Amino acid sequence: MSDITINQLVQEIKSKRNDLEATRNIFNAQSSTIEFEIFDRDHWSHFAFNDSIIKLILLTENNFNAIETFSLVSTSRYILELSIRLTLIAQDSVYGLEYYGRLLRDQLQYWTGLKEQLNREIVFLHEMEEKERKLHHDKLLEYSKIEDPELKEKFGVALTPDVFNTIDNMASRKFSIHAAQARTNGYGFQAHLIQKNQLPEVESSLETVKKDIEKFNSSVSSDVKQLLRYWNWKDYATETNHAEDYDYIYTFTSRMLHAVPVNITTNHPFLSNDEMIIFLKYINVKIADINELANTFISNSKIGKI
Repeated sequence: MSDITINQLVQEIKSKRNDLEATRNIFNAQSSTIEFEIFDRDHWSHFAFNDSIIKLILLTENNFNAIETFSLVSTSRYILELSIRLTLIAQDSVYGLEYYGRLLRDQLQYWTGLKEQLNREIVFLHEMEEKERKLHHDKLLEYSKIEDPELKEKFGVALTPDVFNTIDNMASRKFSIHAAQARTNGYGFQAHLIQKNQLPEVESSLETVKKDIEKFNSSVSSDVKQLLRYWNWKDYATETNHAEDYDYIYTFTSRMLHAVPVNITTNHPFLSNDEMIIFLKYINVKIADINELANTFISNSKIGKI
């Protein structure tokens, strides 16, 4: 019986796409009337809702083809946090500008992290190049000392593949975006390509974001800056009437998504069917709530209206 209920809920969630598509069309129509101003809180509020509806459409398309614990819990948490954020924006458009400020911070963090990763990869790839060179030298030395012709031939045939495989196994133990390309291009040349082509682009994007943040900080009011200094999901969950949702979902998030003893040792590390039904019901209702909130927001919006 529970399997049937799960399947029914999944189909209901997927069918929400039609309502979400209708809402997106309304937002798209109003978006076409906007002459976007970068520091207009109403404009950012509008596009925060618009992009959230698009995200929900993608979730209904992609996240419910196979139902399993980790995806279900993480999707529930994402939808909870989305609902909290949109409720705040609907209550006060100052959170629209806060949204833009946090977007800039996220971009700064992304480009900074990518630059650091590329620099780590350059160092790593040069290290792999040196290890490969040394290993190849040692293998050749070992090859030169073999006297038996048959063994020498066999060793010679395997020498280069053995070196490549050994180095590739070392590389696979590291987080490297370019390790696969380096197997073809060579580790040293791949490091050169990163330094010549990718790093300058990342540095340029990083500088652009820094300038945008400087402009943001010099243009927005103190109330927006104050919001950016503090964000706590639990507090905002209470403020937006999501406190019970938060406590329940975050409890499961901690148990399911972290390698804590209760998750590792117990016999029930995954959601039961009854628990899956609870989460699916929550997602089903919450998507409908967010869609309703979006429609209320757009109907009350003064953007594009005379």
